[in-house]
Amino acid sequence: MLRLRVDIFEYLDGVPPVSILIHGYVQTTKAWTRCGVTVLAGSAVSDLPVRFGADVAGNLCIWLGDTTKSWSYPSVTVAEVLAKYNTSGATVAAWGVGWKVEPVTALETVLQTLAGENLAFARADIARVSGLQDALDLKANTAVTMVAGNGLSGGGTLSANRTFALGTPGKLTAVSTNAVTTASHTHELDTQTGKMDATAGRILLVGAFGIGAENPLDTNDLNTITIPGKYGQSANPNATFARNYPIANAGTLDVSMAGTYIVTQTYTAFSPLRVFVRARTSPTVWSAWTELASVDQAASAAPAGLTGFFAQSSAPVGWLKANGTAASVAAYPDLVNAIYRGDASNATAPFGYRCTNAANPSGTRNVAGSFIVLPDLRGEFVRGWDDARGIDPTRSYGTAQQDVFREHIHSYGVYTGGDGGGRVIAGGYENGNNHSDVVIGGVGSAMNSLGQFIGGSETRPRNVALLACIKY
Repeated sequence: MLRLRVDIFEYLDGVPPVSILIHGYVQTTKAWTRCGVTVLAGSAVSDLPVRFGADVAGNLCIWLGDTTKSWSYPSVTVAEVLAKYNTSGATVAAWGVGWKVEPVTALETVLQTLAGENLAFARADIARVSGLQDALDLKANTAVTMVAGNGLSGGGTLSANRTFALGTPGKLTAVSTNAVTTASHTHELDTQTGKMDATAGRILLVGAFGIGAENPLDTNDLNTITIPGKYGQSANPNATFARNYPIANAGTLDVSMAGTYIVTQTYTAFSPLRVFVRARTSPTVWSAWTELASVDQAASAAPAGLTGFFAQSSAPVGWLKANGTAASVAAYPDLVNAIYRGDASNATAPFGYRCTNAANPSGTRNVAGSFIVLPDLRGEFVRGWDDARGIDPTRSYGTAQQDVFREHIHSYGVYTGGDGGGRVIAGGYENGNNHSDVVIGGVGSAMNSLGQFIGGSETRPRNVALLACIKY
């Protein structure tokens, strides 16, 4: 049995020295058995495969490393023989002599190879052994007690396994602080410092920017209110034109922003209920307030049934031609409510009556009809209904009236004298204005008249033809 300690030193940088303990059993057949290699000191780059065998002459050989490894100035020393099988007459000194240490370029008879990574006692084990004392020094004492705190519960001595549990955290509110108790904890929240604090990332308070609570304007000038939000003015005296209010009434203000300086304001007055808007289009310039009209206001400004004349050949949006046609009751309910003459007049009304056939409205009058007949204002002059005034007393609402001359008389004077034909000529006049001459024939002859006139088939004033329409 042979055990050697071999020290290897390599001159190259980065290859630290290594000390290896090699042991093996050599039988009489010189066959190696029970071989082992232990790295006593060194690093990973010093790991070398170790081979056991013999040369061609039968001498025992131990090869360190590989023939492919380049060596610089290696130093290999058999430091000591640690053990042997002591046959009769054998000595340790005798076993320690006769070893040659030399480099080789080829391996001869290799009987057994131990790879560097299969060392019996590896470097990691050395590290563990070297740290064993530290572990002993730092080992836990079962008498030591672990105490829970800072929001944790549990603990106890190290004589058994212990569990620590995180305590139920306290309820967080806008006024919470960073705090720790025996079994709980809380965190401070980054909240607004005021209703109009617009710092990014902060939690909004109830009432922030007027949401959920009053955000009073007080005596502020509306030109200075540019942060988006909702505001309220509860006092009429504070709403002055000097403070750029659109009306001297209490109300609410909504502010929106787009970009750096574009701001819009919408002011809603309480009583009377009115809505105004304006915008800031530069850092200092505001537009004038514009009042918005409600649907009811727009409808009352041009109610259904209103007639009007337009300088265009087609009816504008929201209007129908007043041409006597029949329109759908379902499509124009407001118009029906405005112009329907009622069931009692449905059979006689010139317009505003209901019928069942739009192509023959007059012949299909019916109070349940699906169509309503529009007034026909084409080619007509519109006259105000007398409505009991007495100027046009015989007229009924909606009836038509033909043209007529007002009754009048012309006077004329007669002077004596003839024209040689036995006739008398009279020059007519009225109110100092000359009219046509009247010629009265002589005795026994017929009366004749002579004059000039300009006329047509109707009597009318000067006019312009426009399209008559009715609002629906």
